[in-house]
Amino acid sequence: MKLRLYNNRGFTLLEILTVLALTIIIMGLVFGPVVQSFNLTRQAEIMVRAQDDARLALSLISRDLANAMYVYDNTKLPMDFPVVDENGGAITVEVPYARVDLVLPRMRAYCTSPKHLSTAPREYPRHYIDPSTGEENVLLDEAAPTCPVDGSPLELRPVEPLTPDTKIVRYFIGLEDPTRPYSNGYMHKLTAAAEDNMYVLYRAEFNPSDDKNDKNRLFPSGRDPMENINDGGFFYNQNANGFGETYAEAWKKISQPIVTLEGTDLVRIRYVANLGVVDTIVIPTVRFEPTPIYSDQLVPTSESGDDPEHGDTPPTMYKATYGHWVLPYQITIEPDKEVMGADDYFFKAVPGLGEGMGPLDDMCVYRVQQNDPALPHIFVFDITHYEETKAVSRYGAGDIRPSSLDDRPQRAFTVDTVRGTVDFSFPVVSASVVGNLKVTVGKVAGTNDINGTFNIADPYRYLRINDILVAGEQILRNSTVVPGSVRVIGPDMTPGNATAELVLYTRLPFLLYDPRENQYTVDPYFDETSGTAEIRFCSLQTAAGNPGPPLPPDREVLVYYEVQNNKKGDVLRANYVTKSLMTVIMGIRIYNSGSGRPEAVELTNKIRLRNIRT
Repeated sequence: MKLRLYNNRGFTLLEILTVLALTIIIMGLVFGPVVQSFNLTRQAEIMVRAQDDARLALSLISRDLANAMYVYDNTKLPMDFPVVDENGGAITVEVPYARVDLVLPRMRAYCTSPKHLSTAPREYPRHYIDPSTGEENVLLDEAAPTCPVDGSPLELRPVEPLTPDTKIVRYFIGLEDPTRPYSNGYMHKLTAAAEDNMYVLYRAEFNPSDDKNDKNRLFPSGRDPMENINDGGFFYNQNANGFGETYAEAWKKISQPIVTLEGTDLVRIRYVANLGVVDTIVIPTVRFEPTPIYSDQLVPTSESGDDPEHGDTPPTMYKATYGHWVLPYQITIEPDKEVMGADDYFFKAVPGLGEGMGPLDDMCVYRVQQNDPALPHIFVFDITHYEETKAVSRYGAGDIRPSSLDDRPQRAFTVDTVRGTVDFSFPVVSASVVGNLKVTVGKVAGTNDINGTFNIADPYRYLRINDILVAGEQILRNSTVVPGSVRVIGPDMTPGNATAELVLYTRLPFLLYDPRENQYTVDPYFDETSGTAEIRFCSLQTAAGNPGPPLPPDREVLVYYEVQNNKKGDVLRANYVTKSLMTVIMGIRIYNSGSGRPEAVELTNKIRLRNIRT
């Protein structure tokens, strides 16, 4: 009998499957972490590249904004953003703060490379016409131009003296291909079948003036240049421009991508239900926004009208750190407690509260109880109404509201939002304007009345202004005359002058000189309690005590002056949003190719602008 020492039956199917399963599990355990580490490494590399791109783009934009001769005030104007709604349908949403337009100084480019040919020029003006072709040199029409001879980077230097360039530089967010619909397969599964067409950051240089012979025409002919600059749909105009391409194609040709990474997008899209309707909200991750400023303490300026004779006078003008404010703003005045004894209230300029407390659309001043917020605000002064009525007034002064005797403003001021200043001076306008004078007149007085004020015990002829005893003359409560504002026009007192025409009198320092013909002095604090000021005319001229010559009889003296009711110890602070300090937000959304989840990179910088053009 033979014994079999081996089995020639082979492996069963179950055994093979078991071995394969174990092999797959083992390989997964071994290679899974390796694959995952490769994915993590790739994602980290993309994040590093995105951070580098964001830093470079932010540096480029910050440099151009800081060097700009002026920046256009159109960042808030909306731009068209083609996106998709919740159902995947193509829609267009208007989005602000997604572009910025600026004009750089005229520059020349220099090649400093040692490889540059000695026979070739090293200096090139930007936007110059190539004499060999008669066309503009497109090599230098870019953010970082390169030498047309050896390809090395060129150094840009402003031309002295500084003059604006002929082209506008625009940074904006646009689709990678403006001729196709928006598509982001990572975010919106309904567009996953289409080729991705997401948003990138562009830089373009263009001339807003229409040229019918320009083969790269960017705008429809016959439009105003400012209409072209502010056009929000410039990048997606699919109409023919008359030169074999659409306006969108012409824009794409001159626009250079600044941030272009695979799998990145520069918008966030949200779908918000509102009363049964789903709104599509588009938030660009790259934005050019004005900057909010809080509790900015305003300081007196050299324009505040201080008088060297009265160095302790309250300033008339305060200036904020930045100008070009965006409405609305808020100004808070903490009153001088030593003068007013006011330790329980302050003044605040904010939009009107309505219901008899100032129009809702107007900027108004209120007195606010500090210790008892439950008490209602007291309406003090309507800034907007005064400025609107001043703009159409032939006298250069507006209507003070409220203006009744009991409700005269305790603190009144106007605001120049462009300059960022608060002005407490108000011209006083008389209803009796003589002739067709083109100047504001605060008071008209007869020379006979002025001559009648002479008293040998107090040998001056005088006229009092901002007089509390004259009905309607004191337009602000507790007001004083701005010392340097007084101007006097009176009859010519020059000896031998038979016509006695009106002339501008000369002001002399108070108490240092005695006024003579065609001269005067001013005591702005003649009565500090009431705020009445006194203008003094001819005084004693001889040792014998004889008075100087009187003003010509039966004539009139015209006086211009301004008043203020703020105090020297008042403290002003302002909250506002300024366009003079631009906040540039540089954000990039990176989508993980495996999970589809976005990662965000965001950098921010604030740039002070030299000049803003509206």
